Amino acid sequence: MSVNTANGLTEITWSVVNQSIIDGYTIKRYIYNCSNYASNTFHTITEINNPNQFTYIDIFNDCPVQPTQRTEVYCLSAFNIEGVDTIRSLLSDAHKSIFLKIDYHYCNRANKLLWNNYIGWGNQFYKYEIFCNENDSGFFKIAEKSYDDTVFLHQNINLNSNYSYYIKAIRNDGIESYSNINQVFTSNIDVPEFLIPDSIITDISVNLWLATDINSETARYVCFKSELFDGNYDSIAGIDFNFEPQLFFSDGFDDKAYFYYITAVDYCGNEILRSDTVSNIFLNAQKTDEYQTLLNWTGVSGSEFQIFRSDNSSNIYSEIHNTEELNYVDNVNLLLYNQFNNSTSDGLICYYVVNEKEQFYNRSNTECVKFDEIIYIPNALNPFSEIEENRYFKPKAAFISDYELVIYNNFGSIIFSTNNHDTGWNGTLPNGKTAERGAYLYYLKFKNSKGIIFQKKSYLTLVY
Repeated sequence: MSVNTANGLTEITWSVVNQSIIDGYTIKRYIYNCSNYASNTFHTITEINNPNQFTYIDIFNDCPVQPTQRTEVYCLSAFNIEGVDTIRSLLSDAHKSIFLKIDYHYCNRANKLLWNNYIGWGNQFYKYEIFCNENDSGFFKIAEKSYDDTVFLHQNINLNSNYSYYIKAIRNDGIESYSNINQVFTSNIDVPEFLIPDSIITDISVNLWLATDINSETARYVCFKSELFDGNYDSIAGIDFNFEPQLFFSDGFDDKAYFYYITAVDYCGNEILRSDTVSNIFLNAQKTDEYQTLLNWTGVSGSEFQIFRSDNSSNIYSEIHNTEELNYVDNVNLLLYNQFNNSTSDGLICYYVVNEKEQFYNRSNTECVKFDEIIYIPNALNPFSEIEENRYFKPKAAFISDYELVIYNNFGSIIFSTNNHDTGWNGTLPNGKTAERGAYLYYLKFKNSKGIIFQKKSYLTLVY
């Protein structure tokens, strides 16, 4: 018995010892589950009234044969007709067809073939031969197996190929039996088309964002880190694929530049895509003795870097310079001048550096420097002076905060107070009249960039 590889039907062949006494044959098939037939037992599917016929192709329509989906089992008997009596022989041994299954193992790049033993030849069985056909290039033998050895692993297969297989069983005398032909397509997974770094922003940690392909079959993304671009990289974090269009990784910042890349990993643990390698910008800021800040940072010279600065408690940053170098000297004398002209700063000046290249945004850590306070206190005022600056008692202050100025009369009463260091006393009393000439006590308090509070009491002179 064999499966016809051309039409997928089972074909039965037999032989007899004494043909002259035979008038025909009865073919029985094991019926698994079929309406109007008892299940899991043998049923007659045809009778052949020609003693010279020794083959039969199963075309029994009531319960169609399915050798491409399961094993099929047959047995037969011969009969002789004597008058009105039909004399039947004993049933032959049951013969079971070979049913081949295939398991495609993407991770191992292999097709696993499994089949049942051919039943019916007993100790006359010789061997199995395994045949393969890739992309309709023609079948060729790839292996041989002995009885009971019914598993074969076809390794090193090509991806995205159509593979067809069948098993041929051979008896000692050369009789052959074929299994069904089974096919499998060795599909590759959908590898992500992109894994693009979007931004890397350094604050108290290094935060890295990447755009991902949500239509891929990625199982996991892994972040790698190294001190050198071409150094040894260690994995520091992993994220399971969850169909999010953007990944986020965070790494501790320890005042140093590191290099990072992300890999997409399939469910076999294989790397299927790697992002570009990126590095955080590490900024260092140092104050000089001449009201200058020396900035230097890591990066690739020749890229354009924008330098941002904040010099007040509102923490608002504005761009002050752009350069292709990796250093810059910021002269804060202008800030000092602004301090004396309607501007306020507590002496803490902060910076960060930005590099944008091909839609990748890279922002450094924020570095701050503290400048010491400067304050000039006049000792007199003349409300009627031709010089406007002399008409007010207003200390000139820079790089301070929490400012407070109070003026007292000779009786200890407050006649003027302000928390705005740009507002001075013009010699006017609370009733709007000009105060008398003489000495007046003032109290001045402020906090410097180090958080130290200074207090001063002294006298000023009102003249006119």
